[in-house]
Amino acid sequence: MTLLSAAEVEEALLRMKEGASVQIGGSRCHSTYSFYQGQWRREDFDESATYESVVAESVILNLAESEPAAFRDLLRVARWNRFVEAFFAGELHAARALLPEACRYGDPNLEGETWAALLDWPATALQPQMVERLRRKVSGMTAYHLFMVAMGWKEGPRNSSARAAIR
Repeated sequence: MTLLSAAEVEEALLRMKEGASVQIGGSRCHSTYSFYQGQWRREDFDESATYESVVAESVILNLAESEPAAFRDLLRVARWNRFVEAFFAGELHAARALLPEACRYGDPNLEGETWAALLDWPATALQPQMVERLRRKVSGMTAYHLFMVAMGWKEGPRNSSARAAIR
């Protein structure tokens, strides 16, 4: 388990103050930590029963130390969004430059690796393993998801960071 640096923790707290949240646990029983109306909050969900409480910032800091992976996702998403903005602004050189940083905190579905190959194509031929990955994505209907992740698609077109770009 790699701990977060003080700067990374500060950035994660800032993302939470901007509306992001951190979830610990699974789908049926989990705790969600957020910042709302000037207070740190914890919402516990257990089989549809929900309990909300206000917590001290020290609880969030301790959580960042004990569960750094949950906070790493906040850092990954912020960097991925920068890549998305450059890509949809047509700034392909900037998008290529931002992609390694976008994947610094993980590339769970290999979207970054796939986009790196696509951004370099056709100047650089796709490697056989990438061609096979793209075939699997197309045959499994996940090519759609590759594009939607790049668009910043959250819940629908009204929430997409690329909505204006696709009009």
